[in-house]
Amino acid sequence: MEFIGTAADTLEKLRDNWPRPGRAYRHALDSCQDVIRGWAPSYLARTAFEEVVKEAGLHLHF
Repeated sequence: MEFIGTAADTLEKLRDNWPRPGRAYRHALDSCQDVIRGWAPSYLARTAFEEVVKEAGLHLHF
């Protein structure tokens, strides 16, 4: 199990050999970058990450 706590952590995880880059993947990258730049609220990165996890067939544990 791995803890991802920030948009920067999420961006690093996505860029580090993500198993299935697809449409949600690109959106998640953009969302994380927007949050890091201060252009968007952090919940947008979380929502995008949840979608990219589903797209890859992975599961989140809360």
